[in-house]
Amino acid sequence: MVNGTTCPIEIIRTYSVTDECNNSINVTQTINVMDDTEPTASNPPTLSVQCLADVPVEDPNVVTDEADNCSVPVVAFVSEAVNGTCPIEIVRTYSVTDECGNVTNVTQTINVVDDIAPTASNPPTLSVECMEDVPAEDPNVVTDEADNCSVPVVAFVSEAVNGTCPIEIVRTYSVTDECGNVTNVTQTINVNDTIAPTASNPPTLSVECMEDVPAEDPNVVTDEADNCSVPVVAFVSEAVNGTCPIEIVRTYSVTDECGNVTNVTQTINVNDTIAPTASNLETIRVQCIADVPVEDPSVVADASDNCSIPTVTFVSDVSDNQTCPETITRTYRVTDDCNNSIDIVQIIEIEDDTAPELDSPFPLDEVVSCEEIPEIAVLEFIDNCSPDVIVDFVETTSPLINQMYTIVRTWNVADDCGNENTYTQTISVEVLDLNDVRELVLCIDEEPIDLNSFIANTDDLSGEWETVDSGVLNGSSIDPENMEVGDYEFIYTYMTDTGCVYKTTVLAEIHNECVQCEKALADGINISKLVTPNNDGVNDYLEIKYDIKNPDARLCSFSISLDIYNRWGTKVYANANYDDSWKGESPATAVGNSNILPTGTYYYIVRFNDTGEEIDPIQGYVLLGSN
Repeated sequence: MVNGTTCPIEIIRTYSVTDECNNSINVTQTINVMDDTEPTASNPPTLSVQCLADVPVEDPNVVTDEADNCSVPVVAFVSEAVNGTCPIEIVRTYSVTDECGNVTNVTQTINVVDDIAPTASNPPTLSVECMEDVPAEDPNVVTDEADNCSVPVVAFVSEAVNGTCPIEIVRTYSVTDECGNVTNVTQTINVNDTIAPTASNPPTLSVECMEDVPAEDPNVVTDEADNCSVPVVAFVSEAVNGTCPIEIVRTYSVTDECGNVTNVTQTINVNDTIAPTASNLETIRVQCIADVPVEDPSVVADASDNCSIPTVTFVSDVSDNQTCPETITRTYRVTDDCNNSIDIVQIIEIEDDTAPELDSPFPLDEVVSCEEIPEIAVLEFIDNCSPDVIVDFVETTSPLINQMYTIVRTWNVADDCGNENTYTQTISVEVLDLNDVRELVLCIDEEPIDLNSFIANTDDLSGEWETVDSGVLNGSSIDPENMEVGDYEFIYTYMTDTGCVYKTTVLAEIHNECVQCEKALADGINISKLVTPNNDGVNDYLEIKYDIKNPDARLCSFSISLDIYNRWGTKVYANANYDDSWKGESPATAVGNSNILPTGTYYYIVRFNDTGEEIDPIQGYVLLGSN
């Protein structure tokens, strides 16, 4: 049994229970059918449109997935809620109902969002010359405004002015729809004054001097004008051309507010044609050409000019080509800045009337011996004008009278102009006859002797030796071995150019009683190891010390010879009769300074001669020091 037709439904089911004897009972089961589950459905997808006109009409078919556990639900439009303006949110509600009346509501949102700005074109660019030509702002210049949803409104927004000349005016207009979407358009107005102002060149001006030139003055331009503004006149530059005449071209600018410039020029002619003035100079008189003053333009002291400070320059010196006297015409030129000039003349007379003079001590007259005749004095003469004095030297000698004669020395000096002076020195000369007597004792077995070694009163060996004993004199040498025992006289005579007579007389005694020199030296010979020739009394000389055995042996004529060599084996000193006198000199060498050997170690050989016994040469080293 089913009770009810919709919801809920009660179903009663009856069952019979029967045994084998057909005894039976009935039992019932009640089934309640109660649908209380709501149907299901999804919210329709959100819809977005630009304009209200684009919103579709309500439509239950937008709900597409409705379902129920027991029946096919029915979808129906319920209501619509509109929120906001721009954007607008429309919320539509749909119901989903099953056969038991269970209901589920779903919503669909429709967003009306107008985010498309209106459109419009920039108004065309406008160009004018001056600011007063610029029109007032006007929204009507925008003519093609449009929108997708509504009729837009055009309004003036702002104006930006950029630059000066040219000036760019940018006017902004807004185009706005009902949702506030805005499009801005701009109109550019170019204000560009390209027309330069006008003006005439000022009249030309002529003056004599630069100081007559007026200062620059924009007021000389009097007719300046412009299409847009009041132009400004200013001094621009000045060009100076030439020297004399001078052309000054002054440029003035006529400038409007937009920097359009018109240049005008004024010419000023400066032309100085007047020459400077100055006085002629006094005559100068001098002794020498060297006394002639150098050219000096400052001697022209009164030079003047109408326009400038004139310049004085040296032009020339013109000689009359004479000598004593000589006249020089000196010319100076006075020139102004425009090269107007005059010449100033100065006469210079040169006449030298002064003789040369002695410029060094003059030797006195004197009486001297023939040995003391002074050298001819080297005299210096000076002249006031001539750098080279003409000197004529004459020396005369008188005849010899009573062993006397006279030398007269005369200096005649003259300059280029014939001015003369004479200087005289008289020397009285006494002639001398000098004789140096030497005595010599020789044994007949001794070595030959050079008599020149006994000449002490003269260094000149150009005289002659003479003797009455012919055959014993060989030039200046004698050999005792070839001479008879006895006395001899040898005379050396030398006469100088001055008349002095130098004689050396050697009185020689030749004998045959020669002393034997056996065993003359004792044992032990000491030779210096160090020589320091500094004159301090210590080791100044190379000394060879020895002892004599027998005092009688002092009469022996034995000798010591010394040879010294440097480290390269070169002999730098030799003496056949050494007497402890070597202190580092080397007469035969150029090594060292002033014939003194350099510091170092030297090798010596000492030989003892005529000792009566054989003594081997002694060899060794000596150190030559400097202190």
